[in-house]
Order: sequence, then structure tokens, then C-alpha cells
Amino acid sequence: MQISLFPRSWKTALTRLILLGGTGFFLLACGGSGGSSGTAATGEGLFTVSGEITFAANTAIDSDVNDPEAPYAANDLFDPANGLIDLDLVQRVSSLVTLGGYVNLPGEGAPGRSFADGDISDFFVADLTAGQTITLNAAESGTNIDLYLFIDQDFDRPVASSTNANGEKELIRLDSSGTYFIEVRAVSGASAYTLNLTAAADGLQADAFAIANDFVPGEVIVAFNDGGVRGNSAGLVSAGMTPMGLTHKAGEPGRAMLFGLTGATSNMQARPRLSLTPESGPPLALDPELRRKLQTLTVISELRNRADVAYAEPNYIRRIQRTPSDALFQRQWHYPLINLPQAWDTTTGNPGVIVAVIDTGVLFEHPDLSGRLTATGYDFVSDPESALDGDLTIDPDPSDAGAQNPGTSIFHGSHVAGTIAAQTDNGTGVAGAGWSTRIMPVRA
Repeated sequence: MQISLFPRSWKTALTRLILLGGTGFFLLACGGSGGSSGTAATGEGLFTVSGEITFAANTAIDSDVNDPEAPYAANDLFDPANGLIDLDLVQRVSSLVTLGGYVNLPGEGAPGRSFADGDISDFFVADLTAGQTITLNAAESGTNIDLYLFIDQDFDRPVASSTNANGEKELIRLDSSGTYFIEVRAVSGASAYTLNLTAAADGLQADAFAIANDFVPGEVIVAFNDGGVRGNSAGLVSAGMTPMGLTHKAGEPGRAMLFGLTGATSNMQARPRLSLTPESGPPLALDPELRRKLQTLTVISELRNRADVAYAEPNYIRRIQRTPSDALFQRQWHYPLINLPQAWDTTTGNPGVIVAVIDTGVLFEHPDLSGRLTATGYDFVSDPESALDGDLTIDPDPSDAGAQNPGTSIFHGSHVAGTIAAQTDNGTGVAGAGWSTRIMPVRA
């Protein structure tokens, strides 16, 4: 197959290609790149890729992906023939699974099976236990997909939701055990996604735009762009806050401000987005706090789509917890899947532990590897066609030759070394699994 190098990360591009292509494969991250063996340039920006893809345990794929050549089974919950709920259409998955899927609004995304009519929702059912987490990661930035959770076949009343306006990550943690129905819903655009059901872990904090987060229902924090509110608080009316169902509670223009929700307006906004009941239907029979939190997140999602709003957030209740300060840590979504933040509460590693990384060598000058490498290492590559470092003998310099020969390496050894032991909690780069662990680089 040929892959065009899109102007996005290779991992997102490949995920989108694989899922939309309907091959039944999707990527399970080791935190970064894959091997380059078997690749050859065939033209500017195009490469031929050969090799093998293997499935990890507990993987699955959405049964109605966009590829018209892929096997198909509807999982939309509603039977289009009569408009009624049909539980036979819900796709059952195991309680611990990583699943690749695709949703789109009508006319959005790549041409294929669901382009014209849309595939707005995918429904899955699983028997889950208290403490488990459900994580949804979108492949396409700028596309909004939401996550909803139902129990007891009551599809008018989600017991939990995650409706991050940015749409790239949603997370729900279960409070109780039961048979749950999980809905992945397209709010705008089209996107491939990865849905992860992971084991219970004490102390895990939902870091997405989730109802499970600890925040004050009925309060939002808003900051405006330069074109937003100026002057005294009376200017809030001109910025459209009152029609949004918000009243000014604290803060002044030029800085973040606290607003409170008025019940009637925020309830009207919540219903269409969540499709909980018809507009003329009876009041929602939700727990009062749950209902208020749903309204709060819905209004914040609408605020985030306004041109005059720099950012809008819930009024989170924050508690002290250990989280590394590295700038790119929030992008390392695979760390929570193996409960690394919980492990760091117990230990961040030991400098007496040395891990030998047998790979492509390392970039010694990489700032995240400074002080993390042992004084000794080795280069076992002596074949002239493979060494590419001008040294045709086995030698004690495991530098990645890609530094001298651009385009010949993906610096996989540096990536693996960083995943294991990058400098951590230093405000820059990525976090390593072992904050004090050291690396012995071996080029092979």
C-alpha cells in the first residue's frame, strides 16, 4: 500500500488510514513510532510499506466502519425500518478491550459506506465493574465526538457523559458495577476513534471533559479574547452571556470571570445536545446534581465554540496530587492506561536500575536524555550498508546514525529510551516511566 505523508502526526494519519480503509487494523501505541524495516521511497511524499501487523489481546473493531468492502453489522441501537430500539443491533464487547471505530455526520468525512447518511452513533454493551475507566480518543483534531453511558436500557437518561468540546479525548470512570451501554456520538465532522475499557485503578482522576470530574455544578469560568468583553460588568450583556443563561458572579473584564447558570436557559441548551427528551417532553428524571452537571458541561461546550471566548472551564475542585510538569505529558495518553500516575505515587524509580535499550542507538544531545545515559554503551552494527556512521567496526559509540544521515532513521532508540527514562517533572518535553532510571544504549 502507499501512504501519503499528511501534515499531521504519523500516528494519527495511519490510524485514520487504517480505520477508514476498513482493513480491520488499528494502532495500539507503544507511545510512539513503529519500525522502518521494509520501506522504500517511491516518490516525493509517498512510501511503500511492507511488513506484518499483529493483534494484541483484547482488541476489537467497530462493526460498521466507513469502508464499503469491510464486513458490516449495524450497531446504531435503532432499527431504521421502524424507528424502534433493537438491542440486537448493539455490539457486545469484552470488559477489557481496545476498540477502533469511526463515526461521522451526513456528508462529512471520507467517501464510503456512511458518507451520505452518516454514522452518527455507535453503541456497545459490556459487563463492567466499579472503578473501571472508559476512554475515547479521536484521531481527527477539530472533530467533536462525545461519550455517553447508559444502564438498565434507559437511553433517555445517561448515567455519565464526557462531552469535551475539543473532542480529542473523553473519559468516564464507573462508580458501580453493571451491564452498561456505551454510545460514541459524532457532534461535528467525522473521525476514527479508539475506545478503551480498562481495569479499575485507585486514585485515577478523569482528566477529560467528563461528568465524573469533581467540579461545582452550575458554575463556569470564562475568559474572553481581545475582541470580547471590555468595560464594566454591564458589558457582559453585549457579549451574549445573559442569552446563554449566565449571570456574572465574580471577576473583572481582562481576566477570567466566574458565571452562574440560570436553570431555564441552561436546561433548554442541554436537551438538544444530549437528545435526552423531546423539547415538549416531561422534566428529566435525573439526580439533581447529575442533571446540573450535564447542563453545566453543555453550556461550556457551547461557550467554547464562540469566537469571543478564549477558554471556558468548569469550576473544578482541585486537590493536591502528583503529576509531572513536563509540557507534553498530557499527550502521553497511554500512560494512564497502564496506571503509571498511580505507580508514581509509590515510587518514581531508582538510579541503581539500568535498562539496556537494544535499538537504533540514541541522540546523545537530546535534552530529555541528558544525564539519563550510562557512560558505557556499544554499537554492534558493522555492515557498511547498515552502519552509515563511517565506522565499519564494532565500537563503543551507540550514536544513532540518522543524525549524520537525515532521512535514514526514525530515531526509534531515542523514543524508547525516552519512554523508559526521559528527564521527568522538569517542565519540558515528555515524561519517562522511571524518573530516576538510567539507560545503557546499545545500537544493533
